[in-house]
Amino acid sequence: MTRLDPRLGLVLATFAHIFLLAIQTLNVTGGHYGWAVLTTAGLAVSDVAIVVQIVQSKWKAVPWVFIGGATGVTSAMYFHRLWLG
Repeated sequence: MTRLDPRLGLVLATFAHIFLLAIQTLNVTGGHYGWAVLTTAGLAVSDVAIVVQIVQSKWKAVPWVFIGGATGVTSAMYFHRLWLG
């Protein structure tokens, strides 16, 4: 079984985390209580995944965190409007 490239793992973990943080912010401001609770579970998993990846990559993680974060936040803004208006 091949392992996931650590850089790709970091991009995916950061994408998920920032996506969920942005969705969480939009849920809170929009009063979507149920979605806010569910989003918190995903944030817990993504927090741990990011820490594990950064410990392995150290400072080389910065560009990959940026890529995951930038795509995560813009995707969240788009999909939140699409799903919840």
